[in-house]
Amino acid sequence: MASSDRVRFINDTLLYAFTGLLFVVACIVALVLNGTNGGGDSIGHYLLAHHAWKYPNLFFNHWGKPVFTMLSSPFAQFGFKGVKLFNVFVTFGAVLCTIALVKSYFSKYAVWVLPIYFCAPEGIGVIFSGLTEPLFALLFGLTLWLIHRQKNLLAILIASFLPLSRSEGLIILIVIGVYMLLNRKYSLLPFMLFGQLIITLLGYSVYHDPLWVFTKIPYAHQNALYGSGPFMHYLQSMPHVFGIVSTVLLYVGCCIYIIRSIRQLISSAWYEVLSDVRFIIYGSFIAFTLAHSVFYALGTFNDIGLTRVFIAVFPAMVFISVESVCYIHSFTKKFTVVRNLLAYLTFIAFCAMIYFCYVGSLYSIPYARVFMQDHSQQLINSHVVPYLKKHYNNYTYYFSDNNIAMYASYDKYKKGEYSSEISALKPGLNIGENEIIIWDNWFSVIEEHITRDEMVHKSNLKVDTTFTATSHKGNLIEFIVLKRNDNALR
Repeated sequence: MASSDRVRFINDTLLYAFTGLLFVVACIVALVLNGTNGGGDSIGHYLLAHHAWKYPNLFFNHWGKPVFTMLSSPFAQFGFKGVKLFNVFVTFGAVLCTIALVKSYFSKYAVWVLPIYFCAPEGIGVIFSGLTEPLFALLFGLTLWLIHRQKNLLAILIASFLPLSRSEGLIILIVIGVYMLLNRKYSLLPFMLFGQLIITLLGYSVYHDPLWVFTKIPYAHQNALYGSGPFMHYLQSMPHVFGIVSTVLLYVGCCIYIIRSIRQLISSAWYEVLSDVRFIIYGSFIAFTLAHSVFYALGTFNDIGLTRVFIAVFPAMVFISVESVCYIHSFTKKFTVVRNLLAYLTFIAFCAMIYFCYVGSLYSIPYARVFMQDHSQQLINSHVVPYLKKHYNNYTYYFSDNNIAMYASYDKYKKGEYSSEISALKPGLNIGENEIIIWDNWFSVIEEHITRDEMVHKSNLKVDTTFTATSHKGNLIEFIVLKRNDNALR
């Protein structure tokens, strides 16, 4: 074995060994700690996956994302920790795809994939959740790798399932479609509908609509349910998602790629730009960012400004950041003084990534929120659920917070997908003798638009008890248990 091959073998062995070590640590964290991260969405995805075997129609709940529900449901049978373990598996699958892609372009810099990927504050948190971004990242990373290996048909077949893993998959499919169109791979374009067709046929018996994968998209309306925000919100928030150092590398990489591409197009070297998988990598990130920025600024498509959505395109973001490192190294090597300090500067960059993410900064991981139950969950688990079990064990519950269903082991789908929601009782909010309502001052207000006054001043309802706590931000957390007011019915 040549000296260079021996060095490469040692580097690869260390890289994959450390990746394996991180995987083991992540599995332990997922199984030992009781955090759920991701709020109601995280719990909602888990509940759909957990109950889908009992109610198969839940596999095709468009909000839950059919591909995620199908693949995670075996893990969800073991509880929420099972779903967290699933997300650990798919996250490391995405990491391996990213490493393989980076190695094929700049092998000696592949080691940068790990600190960039695992020093992303919000990226770490989403691993230990029931959210859909990690699975999307795996499918996206695998698609990029296969296109790079010129296995375009298989890549497109996998990519065709992206919109049913997260709705942003439609954005990625458009970029991939443009790439295939510009490279005259016309025969591959129809296969972009493969995933949509398969899921459509499987779910037809539920909706009886041949276009349900499009018509049932929960975000396909222009109502500003959550308001709007500044156009630059996502770009300004990127350090919270990706880390300070990695964000700088990401933006530098994008700027250099755009400038280089413009120069190549001007010099008639357009084929070099359009035939490289970088077109999809950079194009996907830019299109993803631009789309979410526009949606949030216009207050459309239910864009609430959640920055965690970018974990879905982490393979592209990590690739761009690593290529930025290559640009910087190539540039600085021209200067003798800087070249001699390059190893020290690289070490400082690694340390800065770790410090800003894990030790202490404005952008470090919020450990309590990520790895532990939040104050609302603690209140539910320690006070609300025990009270319900003691006084209303065989009652039917109506509630807005999915944590009630999870911690009370309550089957919220036994009467239908949305029958357990308080809004299912509108307009009269009438309940039976063996039924109760558990109103909360967050999900009931934000998601179901039911105010406290609307509940407590309802003549046919009677406040049974109230539970309160204070969040880590000092905000009031309140749950009100209401039962039927028999006196008002006489």
